[in-house]
Amino acid sequence: MIPGYQVQDEIWKDAAAILCRGTREADGVPVLVKVVQRSAENFSRCRREYEILKGLNLPGVVEACDLVETPEVVALVMEGVHGEPLCRLMAGSGFSTGTFLQVAVSISGAMIVLHRQGVVHQSLSGANIFWGADTGEVTLCGFEFATVRSLGEPAIARPNENP
Repeated sequence: MIPGYQVQDEIWKDAAAILCRGTREADGVPVLVKVVQRSAENFSRCRREYEILKGLNLPGVVEACDLVETPEVVALVMEGVHGEPLCRLMAGSGFSTGTFLQVAVSISGAMIVLHRQGVVHQSLSGANIFWGADTGEVTLCGFEFATVRSLGEPAIARPNENP
């Protein structure tokens, strides 16, 4: 389905995309593959997400590896992420208070690093946050709606300021 990659387990699916685990055929490296139906809008979002992620190399943020186009689909290939998305974990028994606080602090740390680089995620949800229970690592993904601002630009405009 995606040239150069073996797509295996589906992690989640929504109306716009399917996120799966897979491996790169050339060397067996684990990857995440986000597959969307081919359209101008979907291609634009995937290309934008790929470009944003390629420009980042931050702890707690997934790394983009490849953008693959076929006649039917566009696939964003990312590094293999350890753990499971929070939405899947929360559907089970949930977290203890201590674990919840550990995850919340890790998410906050990743968001601080992102914001310092001028990236605003804009779509943070349980589907876009992976947590490795055995390592305590949090990894953010799902940057299709993210915005990037220049570092000198204020994050929030002051309401009574005249330009």
